[in-house]
Amino acid sequence: MNIQGVSPTASQATARGSQKTLAPGAVLRAVLSEGFARSPSAVKSIAPAIAGAVDWTSVCAVAYRCRIAPIVYQSLRASALAVPPDVMEWFRVQHYDNVARNLASLNELRAVLNVFEAAGIRVVVFKGPALAEAGYGMARTWQDLDLLIRGDAVERVDAVLLRSGYPLRPEPPHHNHRRYGGGDDGRRGVLEVHFDISDPLRSHRPNVDAVWVRAVDTKILGITARVPEITDHLLLTMMQLPHHHWSIRLLLDLRQVIERRRGDIDWDEVFQRAGAWQMMALTKSALASLQAEFGLTLPDGVRERVRAGGYYDRLHREIAAQAITEQLENPFRPKVMWIAPFVVVDHAGRVPAIIVRRLLAGGQVTEDGRVGRALRRNRTSLAALPALCRVLLASLRR
Repeated sequence: MNIQGVSPTASQATARGSQKTLAPGAVLRAVLSEGFARSPSAVKSIAPAIAGAVDWTSVCAVAYRCRIAPIVYQSLRASALAVPPDVMEWFRVQHYDNVARNLASLNELRAVLNVFEAAGIRVVVFKGPALAEAGYGMARTWQDLDLLIRGDAVERVDAVLLRSGYPLRPEPPHHNHRRYGGGDDGRRGVLEVHFDISDPLRSHRPNVDAVWVRAVDTKILGITARVPEITDHLLLTMMQLPHHHWSIRLLLDLRQVIERRRGDIDWDEVFQRAGAWQMMALTKSALASLQAEFGLTLPDGVRERVRAGGYYDRLHREIAAQAITEQLENPFRPKVMWIAPFVVVDHAGRVPAIIVRRLLAGGQVTEDGRVGRALRRNRTSLAALPALCRVLLASLRR
C-alpha cells in the first residue's frame, strides 16, 4: 500500500539494504513507548529495537489505519529515531490536518451547545473532544460529536436540530442513539445524540441516571461544557473497546487519561462501578492490556486485581493481545480482531448467544446493501473461528 505523500524511494531505502525489515507494529510500539517515557533512559532502551530496517510506508499505513498518526507525530518530534524527511513531513501534515478538522468540529460543538442551551435541553459531552481535553488534546482524532441527553427530550431534540440544519439521518434505528446532520454539502458534521449508553448485546448496563448526577462542568479545549466524571468517562471509554475491536486509538486514550489524571482516580470506585455495570471482565482486561502492551504503571493494588486468576481471565488477555497485535501488525487482514468484541464478558455462558445474535443481526432488508453487508460480516466472523480456537488452546496451555 502506498501512502500519498510518502516517497517509496526515500522511506524504504533502509529496508532495501537489509535482509530483515521490522514489522510496523514494532516501530510504532517503540516510538509510542519513547513518547510515553520522555526520558533519555527510555531512548537508550528503545534504540536496539529499531536498529533493523524500517519499512516506513507500512508504518504510515498502519498509523493511518489505526487513526493514531497525529499522536505518533508528537512522539516522533522528540524521538531519537532517525526518520526520513519525507516520512516526517507526512506525519506533520497528518497532525495539522487533524488539528484543522478538530477546530472546525469544536466551532460546531460550541454552536450546537448554544442551540441546546437556548432550548433548555441539558447535554453531557463525552468521547471525542471530551477525551481529547483529558488526554492528547488536538492530536486526538474524532469523526462525530457524541452528546448525551435525557430520554424524554428526544422529540424536542429532533425539532431543534432540524431547525438548526441537522436533519435526522436516514439510518436504521439504534437502541441508544440517533444520528443527525452530515449532509452531502459538507457544511454540517455528524451529531450522535445518545438517550441511553447501555450495551445490551454484551449486557453492559451503566447507570445512566448516576452518570447524569455525577457529571461535571469543565472546559473542553476552550468550550464550557458538561462531561462525565472521570471514573464514568474511563468506564464509558472501555465500554467502546469491544464495539471498536480493541481500537489502538481508544487504548491510547485510556493510557493518557490515566497517566494525566492519576491523582484523581479512585480505583476502588472504578472496580465497584465496573462490577455494578456488568463490565468487570472488560475493565480488568483493558487495564491488563494497557500494562502489558503500552507500559502503563498501575498501583500495586490495581495490578493484583487485574492479574489473571484462571482460564477465563487468561483467555481474555490472549484475545485482547491478539487483537492489538493484529491492528498494529496487519490491520488489513484481521482474524481474531473480528471475534474479540463478543467474548470478553463477565459470564462465559453468554458468549454463544452473543455470537449467534451477532451473526443473525441485520439480516432483514432495511436499506440498500443491508443484506450484503450482513453476509460479509458473517463470513468474516466464521473465518475468525480457527484463530479463536488457537487462542483457546494457547490460554489452556498457559
